[in-house]
Amino acid sequence: MRFAYALGFLIIVSMNAWSQDVVLEPRNEKEDAARAKTCGALPERACAHLLLAIGAWNDRFGDVAIAEGFEYRGDPTTQAEKLLEQITSPDAVLPVVAEERPVGIAPRRNAEIASADLTRWRSQIESILRNTKHAVQINWKLKDGKFVTTSLLSDSILVYDNILTNVRERRSSNSCVHEQILWIWGGVSGEIKIDLVPIYEEGRIVACAGSNRDYLMLGTSESRISPSKVRHGRCFARYAWAWATPVATISFNASKFKFEIRGLGSRGSGSGECWSPRP
Repeated sequence: MRFAYALGFLIIVSMNAWSQDVVLEPRNEKEDAARAKTCGALPERACAHLLLAIGAWNDRFGDVAIAEGFEYRGDPTTQAEKLLEQITSPDAVLPVVAEERPVGIAPRRNAEIASADLTRWRSQIESILRNTKHAVQINWKLKDGKFVTTSLLSDSILVYDNILTNVRERRSSNSCVHEQILWIWGGVSGEIKIDLVPIYEEGRIVACAGSNRDYLMLGTSESRISPSKVRHGRCFARYAWAWATPVATISFNASKFKFEIRGLGSRGSGSGECWSPRP
């Protein structure tokens, strides 16, 4: 199991690796005035990244909720206790995700997760609060109501928001398993890779080596591979993997060799048999 605490500084440093995709174009005075009205005291690069994330959400998931705008709320380090309670309160809202897509919004109290996972999530938020510089309130509209979320930002990137950073996308490639988990605005937030490598002697498979690795920023990932064997001249092993954003619990069902997930936010899982190619 690997928890992406990435304690504050590490989260920000890792995310900075892809925040450079936000390119700031030259503007005239009229555009500068519009930017100042939109961003307030939020630094230009951080504002651009927040607008990118909000735009990605509204374009893809605006049928669930629409972000109508945001208001600057100052330095989070001076109001850490208050913001921690706002973000992690039982009434704080999070995305309900099904079929790899948000389908609704629900209060945190609806998340069926273990107390240890709630404590871990709060610890992550506490660390982020100590290491970010700007707090912003995003105003959201639903078909039948409104709600707000608190975003935490560095001088250049969005680091955490209950909605925007708790929905991810993924892409797959060849291997037993190779899953990449993506932020909705672009960039890799995690990866799971499970491999099965044959060992040859004189053109014949005589042994197999299985390996697995996984990580997820602001969330939890798990991967397992069973002891590998040679069957019918090929390598064989069972595998299982799972990932979830922070407000969720992952447990392993050994009898079925699969992971089970409960909670809110994005998640993914899989299990099966892996065979090496025929020699």
